[in-house]
Amino acid sequence: METHILVIDDDKKFVKSLKKVLKVLGRVDTGYTVQDFYKLFSPHKYDIILVDLRLEKEYEGLELIRYIVEEDPSVPVIVITGYASVDSAIDAIHLGASLYLQKDKITFEEILVKIKDVLSSIQFKYKMSSLIEELEIIGEDPKIKDVIRLATLVANDGEATVLLHGETGTGKELIARFIHRTGKRKDGPFISVAIPALNKSTVVSELFGHEKGAFTGAMKKHVGYIEQAHKGILFLDEIGELDMETQVKLLRFLDSKIFRRMGGDRDLSVDVQIVAATNRDLKKLVEEGAFREDLYYRLKVFEIELPPLRERKGDIVRLANYFLTNLFQKNRTTAREFSEEVIDIFQSHTWPGNVRELKQVVESAALKAKLTGKTRITTGMLPEELKDGLKSKQIREGRGVEYMIARTELEYIQNALEKTNWKKNEAWKLLGYSSRFVLRRKVMGYFRKYPELADTFPKLRAKFIKEKS
Repeated sequence: METHILVIDDDKKFVKSLKKVLKVLGRVDTGYTVQDFYKLFSPHKYDIILVDLRLEKEYEGLELIRYIVEEDPSVPVIVITGYASVDSAIDAIHLGASLYLQKDKITFEEILVKIKDVLSSIQFKYKMSSLIEELEIIGEDPKIKDVIRLATLVANDGEATVLLHGETGTGKELIARFIHRTGKRKDGPFISVAIPALNKSTVVSELFGHEKGAFTGAMKKHVGYIEQAHKGILFLDEIGELDMETQVKLLRFLDSKIFRRMGGDRDLSVDVQIVAATNRDLKKLVEEGAFREDLYYRLKVFEIELPPLRERKGDIVRLANYFLTNLFQKNRTTAREFSEEVIDIFQSHTWPGNVRELKQVVESAALKAKLTGKTRITTGMLPEELKDGLKSKQIREGRGVEYMIARTELEYIQNALEKTNWKKNEAWKLLGYSSRFVLRRKVMGYFRKYPELADTFPKLRAKFIKEKS
């Protein structure tokens, strides 16, 4: 797609020469007066605009800059003039100009380079913005902006070991993926490992791999996660759960980037960046003797603290609106907005499950809105724990967010089935699921995880548990 450039300057000879140079970038429109500008300009038409500071009247270019910024703030403006002064340069930059260039101090080729730099910067910012939205790292709070800034810095480094610390649901894996997608290792693999999910008896094998015959049952060679991540990033989630024996092996690897598969007799070298994450206080674990001090300091070469949602009050509604808009665009809800009462509840809730909890609450309420055909989410669609402004017993026990969502979604599933006379082929569509099997998988999954919910929803239990497939 070609670049579309607008040049406004009353020096016709200069404009003609500049146009010849800029044609390599794409289409170039030119004008010599303010009137020409207004005939040519419209919002979102140009990728970059060059404006002379002095046209028919002194500083008339400043008025054009002001107008452009108001009508199309996304387009970069470069001021290029033969009548320069410090004051005019400051005024132009304050109004929103990206660059201020003097004709007598720069060649046409140098102008071309400057324009390329500005366009590259704009394209990079656009890609970054799109990626941030894709990964749902949404927010304007200075704390989350700092997280993105630090993540960008370490991504560009591509070597330093990173430790992400934050409560459950703050988005640690999303930041790890951001580091991968924006950094030097973006063309390599991203291997995510949840330490608590590893089998304690085979954790070393899963991380470092093993040779055939290394132990009973090792029928063939296995390439571990560390080796799989060669040239990329290995994300170790909940690193605080790693046992002491494996901590020693990981420390040795971090020091040398050399390891041996279990049962192997030769050293292997890999090029991998380690990003670890935890919701625990590793320093406290060190003091308690549950985590090696040398490994702790080796991991925190570059540490990023992710703020809890309760410390990002200004982002709560922004995130909620983003999640709701996505659901509406996917036809998973009829709701487009929240009532003022719901906004108040969102702002006052402490969000122990952070962004993950907010997303699940919005999704649950959105599904209920679809069942009733409502276009606005009201307090009646929220879990009781939020409406009361209190933490539930389950939240105090540390399992609240997942349990609350399970119970809420089962309630909506039952409502959908009742509304469709218990016809699953109709209910899953009403709920916005991808298939009938997703409906069954959700119900059975929640019942397995929380057996007491089968007693809470006897109709669902009778309908699903008796099924053979």
